[in-house]
Amino acid sequence: MDLILDDNLHPELRRILEEHREVVAATIRPCVKFTLQPQPTLDVWRSKVGGVPYLPKNIDYPRSPTGRELQFLAQINFAEVPRLPKFPDKGIVQFYIGDDDLYGLQKRFRKGDDAYKVLYHPNFTRDPEFLVSDFSFLPEFEYSPLSHRSAPAALHFEKKYLPVPENLDIPWELSEAFEELRVSSQAYLECLSDYAMKVSQESGHKIGGYPALIQDRGWDGRHNHLLLQLDTDYVKNENNDYVNLMWGDAGIGRFYISDADLMNLNFSNVTYDWDCA
Repeated sequence: MDLILDDNLHPELRRILEEHREVVAATIRPCVKFTLQPQPTLDVWRSKVGGVPYLPKNIDYPRSPTGRELQFLAQINFAEVPRLPKFPDKGIVQFYIGDDDLYGLQKRFRKGDDAYKVLYHPNFTRDPEFLVSDFSFLPEFEYSPLSHRSAPAALHFEKKYLPVPENLDIPWELSEAFEELRVSSQAYLECLSDYAMKVSQESGHKIGGYPALIQDRGWDGRHNHLLLQLDTDYVKNENNDYVNLMWGDAGIGRFYISDADLMNLNFSNVTYDWDCA
C-alpha cells in the first residue's frame, strides 16, 4: 500500500519520508477513525459514547467485582462501521468502566481488581418490548471521563490506512533518520509533530490500527488489536448540546483484544488502560 503524504509537511520530514517511503508504507494498517457529534435523542442500538446502553431484559446490567454498577462508556454497532479485517461486521460491542478516581484501573496502582467489562451482543433487536428502557436504578456516578451534563454522542466513521507512530516499533531506517535530524536540525520537534498529526495520525478516536501512547505501556502490537481508543475531546453543536470527554489530565483511554479472541469474537479477555501526561 502506498504512503500518501500531506501537502503541508515540513520539508525535512517530507525528505525523510520520500527516502524511506517503502519501509514506512510496509507498516500501514487499516483503522476506522471517528468523530463525536452531540445528539440527545439517539436510538439505544446505535453506536455512541455516553447516554444509555442497548440492554436486553434477559441480560443483567454489568457490575464491578464488588457488586457496584459499572458506568456505561460507549458502544460500537459494527453494522455501522466500515469493514476492518478480523473485526466483526455486525453486532454491538459495549464498554463499561468503574466509578472510582482511576476509572476502574485498580490493579495497576492499588490492591484490588480492575472494574471494567466489555459485552458483545452478536445479534440485536429493535423491539422495545425486549429492551430495558428505565435506567433509574443506576446511581449518580461520581468519577467519569464524561462530564455529568454531556449529551450522548453519535459517531461518524471514516476508514483510513495509517503507518506506525514514531514512538512505537518504527523501522530502524526511519528511527536513524529521526535521530540524525534530532542532532543536526532545529526542525526536529516540528517534524515529530507533523509526523504524529499528519502522517501516523495516532491521536483521536479510533477502532483498529495503532494506539496513541502517552506513557508507552500496555501495547504488544504482535498479539494485540486496538479494539477502541477514546481520546480527550470537547464538541458542541448548534443547540449548545455538548460532549465533554476528559481522561485525567487530557489523556487517552484504550481497549485491546488478542488476535485469537478477536477471531473467535470472544470479548471476555479484553484489556483496558488509560494514561495522561
